[in-house]
Amino acid sequence: MFHDLLSSRLIQGGFAFFVLCVGGSLLYSWHIHRTTEVSEFGKRPQPVVSPLKNKALTSTAPVDFQTEGVVNTPDENTDTPISDATEALPNETEFADIANAFLPDDFVSEEEAPAEDVPVSPYGFGPYPELPEGWSLNTFPAASAEHELQKRVRIKLIGQGVNVVGTSMEDGLVYPIIKGTAYVQWKSYWRPTGKVTYISRMIAHPEDHRHLSTIKAEKGRDFTEADVPSDIKLVSFEDGAIDPYEFLDLP
Repeated sequence: MFHDLLSSRLIQGGFAFFVLCVGGSLLYSWHIHRTTEVSEFGKRPQPVVSPLKNKALTSTAPVDFQTEGVVNTPDENTDTPISDATEALPNETEFADIANAFLPDDFVSEEEAPAEDVPVSPYGFGPYPELPEGWSLNTFPAASAEHELQKRVRIKLIGQGVNVVGTSMEDGLVYPIIKGTAYVQWKSYWRPTGKVTYISRMIAHPEDHRHLSTIKAEKGRDFTEADVPSDIKLVSFEDGAIDPYEFLDLP
């Protein structure tokens, strides 16, 4: 009997209609649900990007400066949209102006920094020379222009390796005092046996001067070059004199 019912065309048509209705309902229900989700998703608000993040990527500390057509001040509204157009880069001069805006008011570049003050002679001889090791810092200024010239000559000779222990100055010329060297002036006179030449004036190291003076006192006017010990070199005043201006290249 059940088989006869299933074989009936009416029953089969009704069954097919039922399946179509149920399937259509299910498809329609799924379509409505899907459409609702898409609609709600489309209306969902976009995430808000904080303007502070954009500002951190595109700006630095506020600076008061102007370039061609651009004004950037601390009071500018940070919410203003940033144009996608590429702005022209500032030239070297503008970069220098921007850099100077960050520098302190009292900043002075190395090229513009004033040279360190160097002690200068009050007598017009220029900066003082570097003092030899062991010399007093009170060497300069000297008591007079003549004293400064003698000190300068002595310092230069020491720099050349000459063992100068002092100087003497006569008629504007300097005589370095060196152990083993005596500056002498000769005079002569005639006696029946011939011409006699003797030392009438002398500048020498204190020890050499005492030695020669002792011999001269014993010999008197008969003191000659032959009486001078071999360890003392005799130099005439003319040959031993130093012109300080020429020696020091002073005007």
